[in-house]
Amino acid sequence: MRSPEPIRFDRSYREAISPDKLGAAYLSAVGRGKRFLPPKPEAFSGIVSHRIVSVASRIVGVLRSLRRCGAERYEELYRDCRGRSELVATFLAVLELVKGKRIRLEGKHDSVVKLVERQRKLPGRGEA
Repeated sequence: MRSPEPIRFDRSYREAISPDKLGAAYLSAVGRGKRFLPPKPEAFSGIVSHRIVSVASRIVGVLRSLRRCGAERYEELYRDCRGRSELVATFLAVLELVKGKRIRLEGKHDSVVKLVERQRKLPGRGEA
């Protein structure tokens, strides 16, 4: 063990500091400390405040639209979309409906979306 060494104070800085300057230095140091704190949730409200649209609700919307008119141009499915969230949800809804073979896309550049007619099995009739 050894004994503590004496502390040597640096007395080279001899400027008289005004209370205003000292207060400004303190506020600057406190401000730098706040930089490392995570932002409050209210800081994100302007950035992330958008309407959340579920894919399930857009599936229902696409099916209703197709039941009403039978077939529709692909671009028309996006006509009433407000915002990116609704556009993405509509696109995913179309993919899910095509995957489930509930709708069909026909054409290359000017595609038409058609509702797939399902064959209903009559009760009591066996397959031969």
